[in-house]
Amino acid sequence: MSKGQQKQRCEILLMSICVLGIFGILSSCGGGSSEVGEPPAPKIAGIWSGSWNGEDPVLGPISGTWEAQLSQSDTVVQGPISFGGDLDCAEGRLDAIAIADVDTQSVSGAVTRGTCPAVDWQFTAFDDVEFVASGSWDKQGLTMGFFEGKRVATISGPHVKYVHPPAAQAFDYITIVGERLDMDPINDSLTLGEGGVALIPATVSDTVITLQLPGNVADSDNIVLTTSNGEATSPKSLSLGVTSPNTSMIKNIVLDTAGTNPSGIVVSANGRRAFVANRSAGSVSMINVERELEQTSTVVLPGTAPPVPIHAVALDPAGRKVYAAGDGVVAVLHAQTDQLLHTLVIPAHGSAPPNPQGIAVSPDGRWLLVSEAIDGGRVTIIDVDNNYTVANTLVMATGNTPRGIATSPDNRHAYIAVSGSDNEIWAYEFATATVDEKIVMGASPTAIAVTPGADQLYFANSPSTTINYYELDTGGSGEVDLGPGVIPNALAITPNGQNVFVASNTNSVQIINTVTKGVTWVDVGGPSSSIAIGPLGKRAFATVPSLDKVVEISNQVVVRVSKNGGGIGTVTSIPEGINCGATCVASFDAGTEVQLDYDIDSASGSSFDSWGGSCSGSSSCAFVVAIGTFPIILFNAIAGDCFIATAAYGSWLDPHVVTLRRFRDEHMLTNAIGRWFADLYYRYSPPMADYIRERENLKAAVRVILGMIIFAIKYPILAGILVLLPVPIVISRRRRRLRFAHLANKEE
Repeated sequence: MSKGQQKQRCEILLMSICVLGIFGILSSCGGGSSEVGEPPAPKIAGIWSGSWNGEDPVLGPISGTWEAQLSQSDTVVQGPISFGGDLDCAEGRLDAIAIADVDTQSVSGAVTRGTCPAVDWQFTAFDDVEFVASGSWDKQGLTMGFFEGKRVATISGPHVKYVHPPAAQAFDYITIVGERLDMDPINDSLTLGEGGVALIPATVSDTVITLQLPGNVADSDNIVLTTSNGEATSPKSLSLGVTSPNTSMIKNIVLDTAGTNPSGIVVSANGRRAFVANRSAGSVSMINVERELEQTSTVVLPGTAPPVPIHAVALDPAGRKVYAAGDGVVAVLHAQTDQLLHTLVIPAHGSAPPNPQGIAVSPDGRWLLVSEAIDGGRVTIIDVDNNYTVANTLVMATGNTPRGIATSPDNRHAYIAVSGSDNEIWAYEFATATVDEKIVMGASPTAIAVTPGADQLYFANSPSTTINYYELDTGGSGEVDLGPGVIPNALAITPNGQNVFVASNTNSVQIINTVTKGVTWVDVGGPSSSIAIGPLGKRAFATVPSLDKVVEISNQVVVRVSKNGGGIGTVTSIPEGINCGATCVASFDAGTEVQLDYDIDSASGSSFDSWGGSCSGSSSCAFVVAIGTFPIILFNAIAGDCFIATAAYGSWLDPHVVTLRRFRDEHMLTNAIGRWFADLYYRYSPPMADYIRERENLKAAVRVILGMIIFAIKYPILAGILVLLPVPIVISRRRRRLRFAHLANKEE
């Protein structure tokens, strides 16, 4: 072989290496560590709870929560998973593989969800001490985003499913529901936060703990139960930031169909949904509170003419089911999708005036109570845990009608308003299944509510113009007159216990101060049938049947925090509301100054990258709440992200970046050379990305280069032809030069 041929081949080889090198480094979008040795596959078995977020081409920013019970055999991870928030199907199953080598540690798999498209999940960051993980998801190219979760229980240890109510204050009662909760009061502990304020149970069983919060609770936190069988954490933080609605503004949410005649209303445990019983339409509407619109509506008994009137709704405290009472029927609907799950033939009935609070659920979710609002009617107590069987029936004497029902937060009693000849409040005790007290009081008791401290009853009298209150501890009582011609239909007590909101036959909702007993009002545009208040007390909702609308009483604006990048870190807000992790969506009064702070989980190898959206800077983010406020934070996973591509295109979720990331995961990281390129890129690209991010001209130039690489990824054969097309030309020119040189040498 001549020297010229050797040089020619070296040039071709060098050009190929350069092309491969540039292609590999730019498309790798990150890399792994260079640690020596092969770590074990990550252990992910347990009960998990977390949040997710993403970007939808129609809805825009979307978010929600997830819970899963995962088992693991060697590297196979699988188990049921459920979702909440902005979604289509809420139940599914994760089937995944846990892998680890010297460069990466991940769990990858698919979540199948019945009739909905499967979702690919990839865990990319782990903290094996705190049992926290995060990663990314992709719904077959339709939507994509990120998730984070924490293991809240082991499979065999204690497990806290939920805490009711989700928000409270000192001296309020709460109910903790789960499994394997039976604790030893001497050797075991129950605290608000890890090592925090001790909580003293009032009652303990294997599935339910009730208690009254002590006076020294101050900061919102998760409830932690530690027993000899292990530790369990509540999936959500118990919020202590309860308040009352700002009555300075109202918002109208008009139902899609005219003539629905909305009656009862209830707000979901996370405050993101409201469910409305429609008397004339025989349906239950699901209201998206954040987007202020009716999301869907479900007819309880389709095909009946006229529709069966639906007059009252109640929410299962676990947040997965909605119960709706109609004439002779109770419907069970999914609280995430409004899908009809069951219908129960139960003696139930509305009345005139309406009976929008004729259904209630015990705090532990075990007992469902429904009133048959007719003369001599009954209250049916349904055992939810025993396949909705009828556990008991309370029959009224002739001349008496059962109306509103309210359960006490201490999980001991249900209080039933009985109007007619006797005008009584019946106290039904769950433990003994008996009425242990009848309180004779009021002109005609209808709607009823219990204060968060389980120490007072408030109940409406209709067609009288009064509200009565009764001290459960002392037996003291009193009456509040709403004013001439004001007849109450329903009432609700704010979670801070300071106000009672009353729906009435006037165009206003009346508000009673529980301390002064003074009455104020807010105009809602028409007579209101029912009233409900969100779990934090920031919002009140009234149904206005004549106008087919729901009126929100508040000045709240929703703020969503989007956590991108696949790394692990928390974001909290001042004032309280965002605790992301678990709570990445909160609402604040418009004009509120909010500060967001982040905390990196360094044990997982995660790192802070940047703020985006409504935030900027490298430390705290501060902004004034307004419509459209949307903070974004980028936490990098240890495997690295598409640093340069993200800087050039401005978003980790940009389709170009997604293409590069998929090429990295499916091709680059499957071989040693690709992992070497990825590791090299991970070491040197972050400062380059920071430099590019601040310079628009440079970002444009990088996009041109990346565009060519993306073209090569999508059309590899055509790209290969284009890349190799110059090679014959170079060879031909080289040969001509060599031939001319050879002829010249001969002539000499």
